[in-house]
Amino acid sequence: MIASAKNVSEYPLNHEGYAGDWLLCGPFPNENGAGMDKDYLANAGGESSTEPEFSKSYEVSIAQIPDAKVTAKWFTQILSDENRLFVYQVDVGTAIMDRLNLGSSDYLVLYGFVYLDSSVEQEALLYISNDDEYKAWLNGKQIGESRGERDMDIDQESIQVTLKKGKNSLLVKSGSLISQVYALGESGYQFMVRVTDLDGRPLTNSVSVCLPEIASELVPVGLNDSD
Repeated sequence: MIASAKNVSEYPLNHEGYAGDWLLCGPFPNENGAGMDKDYLANAGGESSTEPEFSKSYEVSIAQIPDAKVTAKWFTQILSDENRLFVYQVDVGTAIMDRLNLGSSDYLVLYGFVYLDSSVEQEALLYISNDDEYKAWLNGKQIGESRGERDMDIDQESIQVTLKKGKNSLLVKSGSLISQVYALGESGYQFMVRVTDLDGRPLTNSVSVCLPEIASELVPVGLNDSD
C-alpha cells in the first residue's frame, strides 16, 4: 500500500529558488557506478512511481561494512526556517556517515524525494547539481541524468519542465563514486535543486516545498540511527 502524501510542512522556495527539506533513502551500493542502473525501489513502486512506498526498508551490503547487512530506509532533512535562507545543498555523504558511523561515502547511492507544489500550471527550469552522478524523475517521468565523476557546482544541469497545478513529485537519485572529505565537515557527496522560471527568476511566489505525511514519523538527519 502506498503511503498517503498529506503535507507535514510547506514553505516557499528560498529567495534563490532552492528546496531545503527532503525525504531521503539510503545507503545503497554503487560499486563502480553500477548502482545507478539498478532500481532499488522496484519493490516499493519503482523509481518511476509518482510516490514510492516510504514505509519500506531494504537490507543491503555496502563496502564500508563488508561483514554485515545495512538497513537502507527513508529519513528526513528538515531545516529550520533560518537555515533555509542559506542552506541549499543536501550533504548526503555526511548524513549517511553520521547515521551508520561509516568511514567514507564512496560508491553509495541515496534517493531524495520532495513535492513541488505549484499554484498554477507553468513552465519552469529545474537546476540539478551534484557530486557525482544523478538521475531525476518529475511526476514519474525521467527528466535528467549525468554519469561519471564531477565536483558539484551551481546550476550544473538545466532542465525545462512543466509543473502542473498542485503537487509535483520529484525524485533525485544521487550516486557517489570516489568522494573526498572537505573542510567544514562536508563529505564531497552532495546534491541540490533550484527552481526558476524560463528566464532564471526563482519561483518563490508560486512554488512551495512539502514532504509526505510519513516524514513526521521518520528520524531526521543528524541523529544517530545506526543499524
